Amino acid sequence: MNRFSLLGLLALALAAAAAPQLQLGRRIQIRAGTPEDRELTAIRAASSPQQKLALIEQFAREHPEGDLALLANQLFVETYAALKDYDHVFLYGERVLAADPENLTVATALVAAAAAKGDLDRLFAYGEKVGRAVAQFAAQPPPAGVPLEEWEREKAAALEQARPNLDYIVLTLYEAARQQQDPTRRATLLERFLEAFPQAPAATAAELEVAGIYQRAHQTQQMIAFAQRRVAASATDIPMRLLLADTYSEQGIELERGEQLARQVLDLVAHAGKPANVSAEDWQRQLDLQKGLAYSALGQIYVRQNRDADAVAAFQQAKPLLQTDRVNYARNLYRLGFTLARMKRVAEARAVLNEVVSLNTPYTPLARDVLRKLAGTRAPRP
Repeated sequence: MNRFSLLGLLALALAAAAAPQLQLGRRIQIRAGTPEDRELTAIRAASSPQQKLALIEQFAREHPEGDLALLANQLFVETYAALKDYDHVFLYGERVLAADPENLTVATALVAAAAAKGDLDRLFAYGEKVGRAVAQFAAQPPPAGVPLEEWEREKAAALEQARPNLDYIVLTLYEAARQQQDPTRRATLLERFLEAFPQAPAATAAELEVAGIYQRAHQTQQMIAFAQRRVAASATDIPMRLLLADTYSEQGIELERGEQLARQVLDLVAHAGKPANVSAEDWQRQLDLQKGLAYSALGQIYVRQNRDADAVAAFQQAKPLLQTDRVNYARNLYRLGFTLARMKRVAEARAVLNEVVSLNTPYTPLARDVLRKLAGTRAPRP
């Protein structure tokens, strides 16, 4: 916990002139030369934890209310954290958060203590409190007389100053959820993580893992409901939009909504900016795959709607984009071959379906079945 030192926070508070005007958590200022300043100096100079705790107890008795009482509880948290006395960290840390919900230094100590003790209930409860506090802070309107642009700039600076603590809390919750061996428990905790920190860097990985757990368990309705919540929470969530569009197209449900989502993906991909930590080659591969899956979903939706010409055009657009993903490439080719066969374009259908067979994927037997039907006089049923 040294990197999240509460005494370091006190030093920042005493140097308030150098700090940003806005911060998460209550700012406690102690004037130099006051009795309180001398008491804190003595606490910092204590030669042992026991001496420090005795001085903090005395400080707490003399200042039972207000900011100084809050400060006493912060000092208890720091001292007990150093002693790995986690129950006392919980006791005093919860008092701090009750009075000062945005106090990320103490929240970080609580998260670290809960993680060290393996107390998942406390760990996620603390993380969720932090998520709510940060969201409320970010949503605050400017005070009267403060220009909106200046206010947003100050909030951004305050959040950036809090970044080390926030990153630690977010990562701790994410790793704790991922380490759960039971898939249902893992999915539940990852969903709680996403609710608390919907914009976290690990959000995409977390939501894909949750969706995968539901998919492998054949819990399609739970998967759809989860993806719908994620789409509702973010106007830029490409993976969950793709998942819904693909699922709707496969199952023949919500076709209009599926088309809308697939088109949203195409628009989002067209305007997506490359992250700094991703190579240009990998970024282009990802964009191509997402576009290809969106076009393939559109094609399947059109098949369901008996718009075969539109379906063929969409599958053709998807074809070159999916070549780096053999299974999805084969699925798209199978869909294309099936549609061409239904349109009685037999020679084209055979060429496409024979390529599917050569790829040796789960779509190989399906393609062989359509090819056998093409040997007769009937077109395959939709």
